Amino acid sequence: MFKTLFFISCWLFWSECRADVQISSDFYFAVGPQSYTASLLKEPLVGKESFTVPSWNIGGEYQSSAENIQMDFDYALTLQATAESTKYSYLLRLEKGSLRIGKIKTDAVIKKNVGGVQATVYLKGECRNLVITTEDALELIGNVRLGVKNQTLGAFLQGLDSQNEQHWTMSVEACEGPKGYQQALEQQLREFIANKQKMQDVLMQPFQSQIDKKVAGIHNQLFAEKQMALNADIEVVLAPKSVELDEQTGHLLLSGIVKANIKNPKEEQKHVEATLSKEEFSQLSQNGFLISQKYLSALVDSLHESGFFYKSYLAQQIPGLSTLFKSRLFQFFLWPDLLNFRKNAAFSFELGVKKKPEVKLSSMHKGSAWFSLNTELSVLTKTPENVGANDYGHFLSPFQSQAWLRVYEGKLALGFHQPKMNLKFKWSDLYLKTFRPFQFLSASFFGQKMASSLKDFRWATPLPAIEVEGQALLRPQALSGNENWLVLEYAPGN
Repeated sequence: MFKTLFFISCWLFWSECRADVQISSDFYFAVGPQSYTASLLKEPLVGKESFTVPSWNIGGEYQSSAENIQMDFDYALTLQATAESTKYSYLLRLEKGSLRIGKIKTDAVIKKNVGGVQATVYLKGECRNLVITTEDALELIGNVRLGVKNQTLGAFLQGLDSQNEQHWTMSVEACEGPKGYQQALEQQLREFIANKQKMQDVLMQPFQSQIDKKVAGIHNQLFAEKQMALNADIEVVLAPKSVELDEQTGHLLLSGIVKANIKNPKEEQKHVEATLSKEEFSQLSQNGFLISQKYLSALVDSLHESGFFYKSYLAQQIPGLSTLFKSRLFQFFLWPDLLNFRKNAAFSFELGVKKKPEVKLSSMHKGSAWFSLNTELSVLTKTPENVGANDYGHFLSPFQSQAWLRVYEGKLALGFHQPKMNLKFKWSDLYLKTFRPFQFLSASFFGQKMASSLKDFRWATPLPAIEVEGQALLRPQALSGNENWLVLEYAPGN
C-alpha cells in the first residue's frame, strides 16, 4: 500500500522522487471476523502429523509409566462457526493412527486380601517397543477460541472428546516380568486408551502445542518488519507493534508505525500522529489497511518543499508533440521560431510544481476514491545544447483535476478526470536579446496536448495479497474511507 502511495505521489506531479528525511505515522490493519472466518471455514485442513510425548502415567490397578511415545496419523480438521465470533467448534478426524511406545515400566506394590490374609505383592516388569495401531478413524470434537495474550495471537483448545469407540491392534517386541505381566499390561493400556478423560488429558497438550506452532507462524509473519525499496533514494518500512482482538465483535486490529525514509539533508525527522478512535473505527470499513489522510498530505508537502517534483522530457517523448517536430507546416502555424532549428531539434521540457499541491479526498464512489487536485505547473523550455542561449522560456499554468484511485483485478489504478489548464508562455530575456525571434507560440496548443495526455493517462501497480503459509488469506478489493482515513479494503482470497 505504501509503495503504491509513493508512486502515486510521484506520478501525480510528473516527477521522480529523490530524497534524506524520515516521515512516519501510525497505521492500522483491520480484519473483520467475516473475512478470517470465511477463510478458516473454506475447506477442511488435511495433512499428516507426528508428535512425541515424553511420558505417560498409566493408572489402573497398579501404576505403570510409558516413555518415548510417538504418535503418527493422517488428519482432517473441520471448523464450524458458533454464535460467538471468536469461538469455533471443530471435528478432528484421525486416520491411519499409530502409537509407538519405546518403553513401559511397572514398579508397583499391590496389596490384596486373600482369604482374610493381607498379601503384599511386589510387581516389577518392563516391555519395550510397543506398537498400537487402528484402522478405524478416531473422531474428536471440541472448541477453539481465538485470543490475544501478551500481544501474541493465540488459539486455545477447549475440550477434546472422542466420538466413537476404537478397535486397537497391539504388538510388543519384548517383555520382562512375572507370568501374565504382558497380558495384564496390554489390558491396562486398552483401558487407558478407552478412557475419554485420560486420553483428553494426554492429547490436549500436544494438540495445543501444534496449534501454538501454527498460530505462532501466522503471528510472526504479521509482525515481521517489512522493508520496501522504491528506488535508490526511497525506502518504506512497515513496523507492526501491537494487536488487539475485540472478543465481542471478533475484529482483529494490527497497528504499528510506517516510516518513509527519503534522502534529503534539508529536513529533520517528522512524525504525523494518527490515532484511530473506537467511534471512528466503527464507522469505517473494518476490513482493510488504514492510512491517515494527514500522513499522505505530509508526504506530498515534504516532497514538494524539498524540490522533488521534477521531471525532464525531450519534446519527442511527450505525447502529442512528436507530430509537431515532424511537420514544418505545423511548426509554421503553431511555433514559427522552430523553423530556425532542425525539424527534429532536441528541445527539452523540465516540468516542476511551483505551488504546493493541494490534494483532498472529495468523495468515495463504488469502491473508488476521488481526490481534488490543485497546484501550479511550471515547464522550463530549453533549446538544444549547441545553441548559445540555452534557456528558451517557460510555461506557467494553474492545474486543477479530479484524480481517482480504484482497485481493479488486484491492482491499484490511477487516472485523471477532466484536467484543466490555462497555459501561458514567457520568453527568456536572454533568448529574445540574442536571437530576436518572431514572438508567437500557441500556448493553447501545448495546454490541450498536455491536458489530453493527462486525461488518457492510466497507471496501475499490483497490490499484494495477505498470505499465510503461501496461501492467500485476503486479497485487495476496493477503496473506502473518510476525510481522515483512506482504507484499502481486503476480502477473502481465492
